[in-house]
Parts: sequence; C-alpha cells; structure tokens
Amino acid sequence: MDKEQLAITEEGQVYRLRDRNRPLLLGHISCLVSEQTALGHEVRAWWQVRLASEEPGENIVLTRSGEFYFVRSGEATVVEGPNQEVAVAPMAAD
Repeated sequence: MDKEQLAITEEGQVYRLRDRNRPLLLGHISCLVSEQTALGHEVRAWWQVRLASEEPGENIVLTRSGEFYFVRSGEATVVEGPNQEVAVAPMAAD
C-alpha cells in the first residue's frame, strides 16, 4: 500500500486504511488523540507529523457506495445526490 495507514475526513473522522477493503472507522480525531492507549499514541504521532509537514495533506472521502478516494486539503468536494458523480475542484483563495 502506497498511502499512509491512517487517513482523516474533512469532518475529523480518522480511518485505518486496509488493502482492497473499505477503510475502518477508528473515531474522531479529538477523542483519539486524548486516549492513553496504543491507538491513541499511534494517532497522536501520525497527526503531529501531518501537522508539521510542509506538504498539503490528503483527506479521505467516502462515497455512499462504499468507495473512497483522496483529495488534497484545500480542494472542495461536492456530492449532488446518491447516484451522481462526485466533483472535486480547487477552492478559491480568500
């Protein structure tokens, strides 16, 4: 697998990525980073590296059909309806 083992949505939900399977929901970032468990330590370390990186991060987007893809932070995603395509477009700078 080329991607990181963890991914996050724009809403802050953290997923563990698994080869050829639907990502596994672990929980919300705010809860996970405060846990004093092995998972909490793993998520905290991953999140700190991501925040310190100069590269734009990638967020995971899950569709209703169970498929997923990645978008760079700062790109807008629009889902019009359950059977329609997902559009990704760069967001305009303020």
